[in-house]
Amino acid sequence: MKLKSKSIKRRFAFQFTFQYITLVLFIFVVLVIFLLIFYRFMALSEIRSNYPIGVLDSIHTETSIADGKVEFSTDWHRELAKKNMWLQIVNLDGEVMYAINTPSHVNDKYTINDLVQIEEANQYETYKVYYKYDATFFDDPYLFLLGYEDKNLELLESWVNQFSSNEALAKEAKFHLDKVLAEMDGYLQILNNDGEIVQSIGQKDDAQTYKPLDVLGRKLQPGNYETDAVIYHDNKWDTTWMLHLNKNDDEVIQLIFIKKAILTLVIMGGVLLFLAIALTGWHAFRYGQPLHIFISWLERMGHDEYTQVFTDKERQKIFNKKGKVRYRYRLYQEVIQAFYDVTEKLSESVRERKRLEKVREEWMTGISHDLRTPLSTIQGYGHILESGEYEWSSNELQEVGAMVREKGDYMLNLIQDFSLVFQLKNDTLPLTLEPINIVEIIEHTLKKFSKDVTLGQNTINGKYSQPNIEILGDRKWLLRMLDNLIYNSIKHNPPGISIVVKVENKLNQTFVQIIDNGQGMDEETKQNLFERYYRGTNTDEQIEGVGLGMSIAKEIVNSHHGDIKVESTVEVGTKITLIFPIYSTE
Repeated sequence: MKLKSKSIKRRFAFQFTFQYITLVLFIFVVLVIFLLIFYRFMALSEIRSNYPIGVLDSIHTETSIADGKVEFSTDWHRELAKKNMWLQIVNLDGEVMYAINTPSHVNDKYTINDLVQIEEANQYETYKVYYKYDATFFDDPYLFLLGYEDKNLELLESWVNQFSSNEALAKEAKFHLDKVLAEMDGYLQILNNDGEIVQSIGQKDDAQTYKPLDVLGRKLQPGNYETDAVIYHDNKWDTTWMLHLNKNDDEVIQLIFIKKAILTLVIMGGVLLFLAIALTGWHAFRYGQPLHIFISWLERMGHDEYTQVFTDKERQKIFNKKGKVRYRYRLYQEVIQAFYDVTEKLSESVRERKRLEKVREEWMTGISHDLRTPLSTIQGYGHILESGEYEWSSNELQEVGAMVREKGDYMLNLIQDFSLVFQLKNDTLPLTLEPINIVEIIEHTLKKFSKDVTLGQNTINGKYSQPNIEILGDRKWLLRMLDNLIYNSIKHNPPGISIVVKVENKLNQTFVQIIDNGQGMDEETKQNLFERYYRGTNTDEQIEGVGLGMSIAKEIVNSHHGDIKVESTVEVGTKITLIFPIYSTE
């Protein structure tokens, strides 16, 4: 048993290790998903912080070129159209091999001078142009061009050319700009070389001073700020004009959401890892300790120790002072209760075994008595006949012979019952199954009991739903079964009772009912009616037989694939129901 316990412990260790590995794999998958989401958010954040360059980098990353065919997500087509941008992919010969939303007057082939101009000024004609050159990830070098018209920059440049001066803007100019800026939902700031605000139009002067990198950051990464800034340097008066345009609220909210989502995912990842480690320790403690207690219980059961479910030490661990299961074991409450139930059943089995041993001893005593009485009679008559001391008349000899035959028949029937019980118990009863009219069998049995005056003045009759109801059975053993059942009703009831045998087919089964209006049975007798050697609880009466009749009847029913049920009420009567499969020629 100790070896089995160690083997079980090893299996538990394997199980928990397997669960731990599964949990680690789960965490790994979650982290991979998190990294993918994080990368996506970072890419989106990069796009929004520096939109043109971010878009160009994302398109370049997602693009595949094979055999001159270009493929990437069609979502970018819609995005570029929405932003009024165009995209061209230029091959080694300067030819545009792929284009999206390109205006008709933009070249479809570039010269060396065109490309050098784009590289130096990030400008082509009236379009602001960003480029991405790649000679590493593709078989041939390709140039990605992203262009758009910056109308706000053109507008700001026109204002500088029109209104720039060494003094503050004139009232007429300020009034005009205020009106235009209100329509554009923005404001204008003019900075000196030290980053101080010389004049603010469209909003109150907040006396803010800009650092050099503040201005550059707003130009290179506008997505990191609440406004989009268009910047133009006035070389004539050495001032910087900064046009602020308020962003769409949805864009600001979405940017804030992205940052919060990334932070949330990072926190969730850390919490998940912590919970996984804590759960592993809790898992081992919660399931390991109760299982060791259960194994101890099984070991005691293996040694036939049925009276004790748990030791005193184990009970202190499982139950509190009020007798309730402690919280840590509450998950196993049903299992613990099952242990008590199983222990009670095993204890009951031991008690039942002792009871059967006692019944068997009583039965052996009864058998000895049942055999000794007729044998004593036969032996006595034998001694008298052997002595030759008496003269016997023919009538006396006939009486002696009848007595010896009667006692011999009794013992022969008793021995046959023993043999039959053995055959039924070992499923070796010879059966010859054939279609049998159960109504004919019942009528034959009822006539035999009706003509036997030694059984008392009882009313015995049958009721049949059909004159011919067939089942598949053995005539000899079906007769024996009915003999035992009807005789039991007569033997255990006072004279004058009524016995009715009913037969009918319903629900594809044949039902045979033996109903009497006798004294009925108590619950104990009903529970043990079909037990071998059971003689009932009416110990005040001397009942012949060894308690095998009803057991034999039940086994015969079972051998015919049937079932037997009993219903009985004290002082009302008893109904025994036999259920057989219906016989069909189909």
